[in-house]
Amino acid sequence: MSRLFDAQAAAVDSTNDQRIIEAVGAVKDLPLKLYPLEQGEVITPIIIQIRGAEKANFRY
Repeated sequence: MSRLFDAQAAAVDSTNDQRIIEAVGAVKDLPLKLYPLEQGEVITPIIIQIRGAEKANFRY
């Protein structure tokens, strides 16, 4: 799965709108859930971008 997120990051960096749309769509189609470290609700992200092991952005 990391290759998919790497491809998405490369598409965003390229600023090519078509590549970005395709990459975001491929990740969006994954059945992802984000679980809190402590208490809180489970989040189903609409858009998520992961760059390496340290940074993630998402919208829900």
